[in-house]
Amino acid sequence: MTDLLAEAVAAISGSTVEQVGTFGYDAPNDAWTWSDEIYVMHGFGPREVVPTTALMLAHQHPDDRATTVTAVIETMQTGRPFASRHRIVDSRQTERLIISVGRAELDGADRIHRINGFMVDITGSFRRDLAESTHAAVEAAGASRAAIDQAKGALMLVYGMDEDAAFNLLRWYSQRSNVKLRDLADTLVTATSQGMPISGDSRRRLDEVFFGLAGGDAETTGPSPTGDLMTAVTVEQGVPVLHITGDVDLSTGPQFTAVLATAVGQADRGAPVVVDLSELTHLGSVGLAVLTQFHRRCQGKGTPLRVVFGELSTLPSVRSAGLSDFRTIDEALA
Repeated sequence: MTDLLAEAVAAISGSTVEQVGTFGYDAPNDAWTWSDEIYVMHGFGPREVVPTTALMLAHQHPDDRATTVTAVIETMQTGRPFASRHRIVDSRQTERLIISVGRAELDGADRIHRINGFMVDITGSFRRDLAESTHAAVEAAGASRAAIDQAKGALMLVYGMDEDAAFNLLRWYSQRSNVKLRDLADTLVTATSQGMPISGDSRRRLDEVFFGLAGGDAETTGPSPTGDLMTAVTVEQGVPVLHITGDVDLSTGPQFTAVLATAVGQADRGAPVVVDLSELTHLGSVGLAVLTQFHRRCQGKGTPLRVVFGELSTLPSVRSAGLSDFRTIDEALA
């Protein structure tokens, strides 16, 4: 019988059990009977002590005592079976994790007179499972840290930024695109491990890597990492014009987003937002993704977004972006 119970509990818990013992409780006489295994669970030799209700309560873990007592009382009152997982403290003050299952028996007058059941000690298997899961979590955390450290190193090498700036950049894109930081780092590390050259093309390559993951909604929360874009605002024909020079790529994408958000947020409804990118030296995929998002945002606001690309307007990526693009500021203002 106990072997079948052990197999059943092991199948339910997914673990190997250490001991299974049976018990009986004679309600009218308040008398308990234990199999040898339950004596051992409580730290005694077989029949070394007399099992009583007081003894069992004394060995219940203080935090679990009320729950266990409630389960037994409910069975005595209703006749429904009970099952609980609880802790006991044996005679050597060792804490053990126990599964108890019991059911009531009726006498000839249909009155509950006895509870029969079994106890299963799963202490060892629980500790092994906990150790294995903890070990797996530590390994995963170590792998995650390694990937993030490698990604930071790649950004520091390609963009010439310090460690804090590289981490802030990764975190910003992670929050903005709702992609886990480790997944973002893994993507970058995979790309750089495939022979990416350390040259001017590296920025463009990283733009493409992050375009699919980090080209999400232009709305942002919190501060963005500091890039190296130069910005200025002039007034042309009574209209504010935002001038941006430098490279718009992965490293400056947060700053580009923040600058555009400020310009669009300050614009009056119906008034155009003119952005002059004609002096940019590079506009990567991340920059185009941000512009596309702001274009849709401005359409919803009823504020035209007019982008002056200059020579960049001949690029196929710009022509296919669906933006209101112009070659000169005069054209945009007209």
